[in-house]
Amino acid sequence: MTKHALTEVSFGTVIVQRARRIALDANLLRTLGIAEGDSVEVVLLVDSSEIILRPVFGAAAKSIGAGIDTQ
Repeated sequence: MTKHALTEVSFGTVIVQRARRIALDANLLRTLGIAEGDSVEVVLLVDSSEIILRPVFGAAAKSIGAGIDTQ
């Protein structure tokens, strides 16, 4: 029996809210080990117009938000 690797999982569609915010599915966050207040890296794949979110942990997480106004 051949096993196929899972390469994509949909967590549904979300709506961009005021202040350009999106709410992510709790199962997605739990799978990635991301909790409220954690940092994520946001990457745009220009050719395909896809967005990648990567959890950032440790010292790198602290430097990402430095100097960015989130208001």
